[in-house]
Amino acid sequence: MSVYGNKIIVTGALGYIGSHLVERLLKSSHELLLVDNSTNGSYKNIKHLYPMDQLPEILNIDKLKAYPKIPLIFHLGSPSDYMMFENNKQLYPYTIKDFLTLLEYCRKWGTKLIYASSGSLYYGNSVPQNETMNIHPKDLYSECFYQMERLCELYSTYGVKSLGLRLFNVYGGREQYKGDNASIIYRFIMSLSNGESTVVYDDGMQTRDFIYIDDVIDALMVAKESKFSTDVINIGTGKNYSFNDIVEKINNYMSTNLEPKYKKNTVVNYIKHSLADTEKAEKILKFKASTTIDQGIKNVIEECLYKGIFSDEENLNVK
Repeated sequence: MSVYGNKIIVTGALGYIGSHLVERLLKSSHELLLVDNSTNGSYKNIKHLYPMDQLPEILNIDKLKAYPKIPLIFHLGSPSDYMMFENNKQLYPYTIKDFLTLLEYCRKWGTKLIYASSGSLYYGNSVPQNETMNIHPKDLYSECFYQMERLCELYSTYGVKSLGLRLFNVYGGREQYKGDNASIIYRFIMSLSNGESTVVYDDGMQTRDFIYIDDVIDALMVAKESKFSTDVINIGTGKNYSFNDIVEKINNYMSTNLEPKYKKNTVVNYIKHSLADTEKAEKILKFKASTTIDQGIKNVIEECLYKGIFSDEENLNVK
């Protein structure tokens, strides 16, 4: 075993999900090697987790060859939004290149890989959506994640063990650094807190399976302890809510009464409904999300209040 045998690699460590995972792993006394290209993340997301004189180095993915035989990689470094790929088509080859770098590392050192995939792969399928359904990507975003899953199938013939978690709509605290890529729940909260009617596509009856960030981290942690060869598993709640439902819940909690502004949807291949079939996660990982949508929304609003993120807090009357 190398001197790095007790470490865990986390890619996307400065990003939204990655920084939350870093926090949980540190609390569990794990030694970490952090990887990020600083494109979408922020050092502010992890700076508070370390003493000022022990701030960690953030590596580029190509530097991993200097750290052999690390037994586990959490790969959370892929672009996480459809529009990122629409605005920059070169993200596709860059993302696949980085993923191949990780797979080759796993092949060489016998490293296990747990990576974030996406529930958006189920576009066109009826709900609830399960892992046996056929996948037919209609955009670069979903094609990229599906390609990653297929590469894992290929590398399984070389002995690489990998587990892809098809994450549904993740939301929660620490999203202020994501900007336009923040979850729809976070963006609705920010709009209503500023006294603005949030924009909703079509009639607002589209539905999503929203899963709170703490539950996603719970799923990653139990995946770390599980036995797997090559597999993909849904990570959602098994419940979905319309955008109108979400606006109503936020209005209720913030004691506001702002109606959405409905706008014609011009997004191609827009997903109308998403809902995870969670049977496989419950059976294999023994994982079941525990945060209700009401508690999750409350948590986000209270964190925004605590951190002074709202622009006009004096006019808010939060329940």
